[in-house]
Parts: sequence; structure tokens; C-alpha cells
Amino acid sequence: MKKLTMFFLVCILTGYSCMVCSAGSDTLEEDKEATFGIYATYIAGETDYFTAPVKNGESELSLPDGTVIAAGSIPEDGLTLVVYPVTDRDKDAWKWFSACMEGKGRNIVPYEIYFLNKDGDRLLADGVTVSILLPESMETPAAFSLGRDGKVTELASEIVNGKIVFQADGRYYYVLAERTASAPAPDGPDTPESGTGGNDQGTGEGGGVSDGTGTGAGAAGVTGEGGGAAGGTGTAAQGTGARTGDETNVAFWLFVFISSAMVFTAGMIFRHKRASGRKNESY
Repeated sequence: MKKLTMFFLVCILTGYSCMVCSAGSDTLEEDKEATFGIYATYIAGETDYFTAPVKNGESELSLPDGTVIAAGSIPEDGLTLVVYPVTDRDKDAWKWFSACMEGKGRNIVPYEIYFLNKDGDRLLADGVTVSILLPESMETPAAFSLGRDGKVTELASEIVNGKIVFQADGRYYYVLAERTASAPAPDGPDTPESGTGGNDQGTGEGGGVSDGTGTGAGAAGVTGEGGGAAGGTGTAAQGTGARTGDETNVAFWLFVFISSAMVFTAGMIFRHKRASGRKNESY
């Protein structure tokens, strides 16, 4: 009887150890996936916001690649110029911009341009004159505005001393690109559509990118208010790894199998001993 009890305890401990090891392995795997996702989507120096103070209605800043962006006719409550250059390292955002600009321009250079007031609130660049130093490789440059709804408008622009100059129309994003042959140049300054600026400051529901808080749903995942990393990518980075659709709890069924085997084995041993005892009594 003592041997049977010892055997039963050993089997229980073995089954429990399997469950602990399996659970620990799953947890470690999830931790590895989450850490890898966060590391893979953040590249220091590539997803930074660049800012410059506004003085006398004007502001200018230089990006690490040497691009100079200047703004004039800035409203009095706009105290800080904020520029976020969107690169192909922001994969989701880049795909969204590329899809929106298809058939309108190629070799795109997207920017998020806006201002901050004294309370740190976002002010869209509406009616502001913007000049951006052009890449040398851009042969037929054009400037476009892009809303979170994906609607693209080519802005009237001119080239002055290697810079493209245009008037912002109150949208979130501005894209430099080489105009395609099928896209004629605009005849004059664009008039912002009614409600465009206000809609761009909405909640982010149904838009292509985030709502300025880093949490809005959308394809591009470009961030909004305040300095920080792109919201869409950060959210994706902190998600768990891809699931296969099989939610079976392997550890549970392994424990059930081992327990059943132990009960069956114990029953057979008890039955064998009982039969042996009766046989000895008959003699």
C-alpha cells in the first residue's frame, strides 16, 4: 500500500511540473514577442518631432537631413512650429500616404505640420505660408495637402531659390512629390473646403490616421498632438504575437491524460493485489 501511495504522489508531481513548465514557457514567449515588437518599431532619431519657436509671426527649423522648413503669417496664438517628417520607416503610415498619392504624385516626401498654443493645444496650419527646401532629385515638384479622410488636394505653389512655397489650407499633412503626367497643375490658390479644418480636429473615428492622441483607429498610425513617437506603430508594437487560431490548452489536457493514466494504473495494481490475496487464502 505504501508503494502504491508513493507511486501515485510521484505521478501527480510529474503532471504538475509539466503544467508549470508549459505555463512558464508561454509567458516567456509572450514577453519576448512584446519586447521585440516595441524595439522593432522605434528607431532613435527617425521618429522625432522637430520644433522651433515662433517670433513675429515667423518660424524656421532645419531637419537632420538638411531640409529647411519655414513658415510665415502665423497667427498670434501659434507659439511653436511642429514638424514631423514621415519616412518609409513608419511602414503603416508610408503605405497609407503612398496609396493616397497614387496617380497624383511620385517620390513623395510627407510632413505633418502644425503649431502649438500656450496651452500646448494643436493649431492647424491654415492660411500659413510654408516654404520647404526641395530635394535635388525632384524634377517636377508639387505640393499637396492631405486630410485624414485620405482626400488629396494639390496646392498652388511656386519655386523660389530652390524652395517650394505654398499656402497651407488647414489640413493635417502636406506632401511634396513629383507631379505625374496625368495630374495637371492647379490654376490658382486652393480654397479650403467647408469644415475641412474642423473635421481634421475630430475624434479620429473613421480617419486614416490617429486623432492626435496616439489612440485613434486608422491605417497610417501617424501621431498627433505633442512630441512623441507615432501612435499607430506604438500600439501595434505593444500587441501580442500573431495567433494561429488554435486556443487549445495543452497543459490542461496533458494533466487530464496523466491523471487518467495514474488512476487506471492504480486500479490495475489494486485489482492484481486483491486477486493475489484471494488466491493465497484459497491455499
